[in-house]
Amino acid sequence: MSLAESVEALGRAHVEGRLRALPGANGSLVLDDRYNSSPASLAGALRTLVAVAGSRPGGRRVAILGTMAELGAHEEAEHRAAGRLAAATCDLLFAVGPACGALVEEAQAAGLTSARWFDDKAEAARTARSLVRAGDVVLVKASRSQAFEEILPILTAEVAA
Repeated sequence: MSLAESVEALGRAHVEGRLRALPGANGSLVLDDRYNSSPASLAGALRTLVAVAGSRPGGRRVAILGTMAELGAHEEAEHRAAGRLAAATCDLLFAVGPACGALVEEAQAAGLTSARWFDDKAEAARTARSLVRAGDVVLVKASRSQAFEEILPILTAEVAA
């Protein structure tokens, strides 16, 4: 394959759950980046959330985050660091899973009073859907093992609440 053919082929490549923009409920935009999550990829996704929301009139930055898996002994510290980053980049935060309790604690301690922890991802998605409005950008990010594809229908515009 030539370099030009390679570039063109990569431009057509699509990996399910890797930063895909979808029409969301109530005129929002959903950023589906649920394929995987690590400290670095979550930081990048939150920076993207800020950039995209900044380009939409009235756009609030909403994140629905799940556990970052395979962190071993660093799990709590990395989730706490993610909470501090979320506090600096999000207007609304919904976090799901046991490890995300520390994430929400840290986000709240850093001043994000709208950070909420959920044990159930569908409940988190339903709550987020009830609060999003036109212009909001909703980031969906978790490790693959969290199966966040199950909540996308709740958040997208084509499905009733």
